Amino acid sequence: MKLIVKSSIAIAAGAMLLAACSGGSSGGSSSAPAPTTSAAPTTSAPPSCKPIKVALLTPGTANDGSWGQAVARGAQEATDAIGGELAVSDNLNEPGDYEQAGNAFGAEGYDLVINANASMVDVTNKLAAQYPDTYFGQVGLIDAPTANESAKLPELWAGSFVAGYLAGLINTSGQVGTIGGFEFPALTSEMEGFALGARYAKNDIKTQRTYINTWTDAAKAGAAATAMKAAGAEIIFSATDQATQGIFKVMGETPGHYVIPQYNDKHDQAPEVVLTSVLYGLDLITGEFVSDVACDTWTSESVMTSWGDGMALAPYYNLESVVPADVRAKVDEMKMELENGTIVLPGIDVLGVPGSADKVDLNSLKK
Repeated sequence: MKLIVKSSIAIAAGAMLLAACSGGSSGGSSSAPAPTTSAAPTTSAPPSCKPIKVALLTPGTANDGSWGQAVARGAQEATDAIGGELAVSDNLNEPGDYEQAGNAFGAEGYDLVINANASMVDVTNKLAAQYPDTYFGQVGLIDAPTANESAKLPELWAGSFVAGYLAGLINTSGQVGTIGGFEFPALTSEMEGFALGARYAKNDIKTQRTYINTWTDAAKAGAAATAMKAAGAEIIFSATDQATQGIFKVMGETPGHYVIPQYNDKHDQAPEVVLTSVLYGLDLITGEFVSDVACDTWTSESVMTSWGDGMALAPYYNLESVVPADVRAKVDEMKMELENGTIVLPGIDVLGVPGSADKVDLNSLKK
């Protein structure tokens, strides 16, 4: 695909990537790449839809193998389907970066701006007020969305809960681990969801937790994984982005040790180590923002998605033998129980607090 640099709206961004799942401040700043725009495809838009100009603001990149790739893929596929144009401003960090990029796209008359960082809701609200003729899709939640705002956020902890349940069922050491990029409620909820799922499988299992304060430093992630592995962790849940490569390396050095990453299917990155990946349907969310504007089905809402809404575990691929058939059946049953409400998890108000999963009454989850 041909990419055209839109140098007129190049923006400064922080040195560290913010996780798109909700962000957090990493401090520091540096020069970020200019946004890129894909040339409009030649395919015709569906009869009831019209080609539109879409902008995506993201803390990752379209090829980072993680959150950034997932949100970009969904926006690109939907834009291609209606014959529109997509511009991507990536590697964004601070609120000012998002505001500057959003202002540029609003001033240029873009039909839709998607903010793929849930910690930047205040920026989206400000931009939506400034540009009432532009639609704003927020990957996150907005308390009272205006007519030109719509917000969606996966129940991140529901996805990681199933991953933790799987890890707990096959664990033999009594120890699992989870490594996060930064400590803030949305990311913490992923880690605590994993810990709660592991406890639900085996009440006496222990979850080690570490925040490495980076999304990209593989050496830091590797050091954290080395410490967890030495303490007995056989499976580590990764709640960071490119830094996960360091976890893959450490866990791959010892047979029977695995990693469960998330956001994108990462099997190809480490096929002997990635047990599965937690997928949240991020591509569906960004794709729906595009189609809702293009096809005049826009709804001003703020909703959460979960199992049954695109959330899934990636295949086990060549590691299927590591997960016995009875365990696979239990994991599938757990997905259904979450989807139909037989099991109800605490929300981010509880699981957004470090260590909270250890205090939850497991009996309270079964309805």
